[in-house]
Amino acid sequence: MMHAGPVAAQPILERPPMTWSHQGAGQTEISAEPGGPAWPPPEVAEPSLEERPLEFICQHSAAGSSAWKPVLWDEARRCFSFHLPNALGRSETEPFFQKIKETAPWQALMDKSKSRVSRHTAWYTRASCNCTYTYGEDTRVEVQENAEFATTMEELVHCIFGKFPSLPKEAWPNCANINLYEDGSEGVGWHADDELIFMGTARDCPILSLSLGGAREFWVALKNCGNPDVKKGVIEVDLCDGDLLTLEGMMQKHTMHMVPRASESDMLRNQSRINVTFRWMRLHKHQCPYAKVALTFYKISQEVDEANQDSDDDSLPRLPAHNRDGMRILDPTQKTVKSTRSHRKSEYERTVIMSPLPPSSRALFGEGPQKFPQVPRPKQGGPFLQGWSPGSGPMGPVRWQACDACGHTCWGGGRPCQEGGTEYPGEWYCRCCFSQWAEEEKQTASYQYADWNYAAMCNAGGYSNGNIFMIQNGWMG
Repeated sequence: MMHAGPVAAQPILERPPMTWSHQGAGQTEISAEPGGPAWPPPEVAEPSLEERPLEFICQHSAAGSSAWKPVLWDEARRCFSFHLPNALGRSETEPFFQKIKETAPWQALMDKSKSRVSRHTAWYTRASCNCTYTYGEDTRVEVQENAEFATTMEELVHCIFGKFPSLPKEAWPNCANINLYEDGSEGVGWHADDELIFMGTARDCPILSLSLGGAREFWVALKNCGNPDVKKGVIEVDLCDGDLLTLEGMMQKHTMHMVPRASESDMLRNQSRINVTFRWMRLHKHQCPYAKVALTFYKISQEVDEANQDSDDDSLPRLPAHNRDGMRILDPTQKTVKSTRSHRKSEYERTVIMSPLPPSSRALFGEGPQKFPQVPRPKQGGPFLQGWSPGSGPMGPVRWQACDACGHTCWGGGRPCQEGGTEYPGEWYCRCCFSQWAEEEKQTASYQYADWNYAAMCNAGGYSNGNIFMIQNGWMG
């Protein structure tokens, strides 16, 4: 996992707002949230969906792809994200929240200063996989033998992926990373889920994230030399109890994300939260039984017997599918070509082989035929970033600073803020404050309407006094 360090606060560049709608297979058009500034095109584009088709998780959803709100669509970078609010109801989320919190083998993770706990984490693998999960360079999370926790997680997997009826069980994810945020003071900084075991920087890498408990913000930004390029625009999403979020394609290569600490005054985002991130492990470690399965599959697919593996014969096919950190990563589904270099037995000590995917899941990784003829791409075919607007209009200019209302700063001395409009010129407020005020206005309007209905029910007269509807009858004087 790659983390970013702080940089000096700078304003976000203003760009024209944009909105879009999309249409899934057999679905009606839906409107997205206000569109934010489009990211500039990359210097080198990834293969398009026509060149390398990709199947999306939302296309398997029983709710239909139109129920999923688009968060990010950047086909040039092959980065896609969708959000399904309230995928699970309270009757499902509350028992899972309690069971996971009580049974998970939590391990405390410290912040960079090593002065306080940033969050607690746990690691879950399905079946007989015993691979560890590593944060950064030195933090390892082991698979713990905990029958109650394993049972709870397996029940959760069935609960979640049972809502994707066209995705068979063999195609379900084989691991999950679980994070516990006790309150709003805990969070995780900018990072990418670029661990080697997921191959997220070399191949399409689908991720499905479930939120349990309190609401928290989730931010996404472009990656630039290991740091978030906030000047290009930041996507801000509230993830609430029972929400699902996908990160698909090459997002771990081109973007970074974070869960910012909440403002102390923000009661909505200071509650305890558990996040379960379901993933597909592509590389199993040498001690894992699945590594031996991958090796056997590779030998069969390449028609290389075990005796030849130990020889120095240059005629053997030995072109790695991917190179990283001195490792040679071989793909059993691809025929390799002959190497022109000499290979000794010692060089195989750092060779790993990708685990074969079941045919039913290959399309999620851009490696197999699609089941669906259409993709949920923007109607006009352009890029989209979910934005936000203080009112009903389009998204306006954004400035990176501390919010003038709550004073909240998330990273780099500030957070994205928009101007208060004609009523509060020169005052810049964050999305959380604007959304809180909008909710308060909605509740006030509902309360006034309820008062009006009560007056009519009692056959009482009323009169308007400013924004408050006053009730007057005999027993009130």
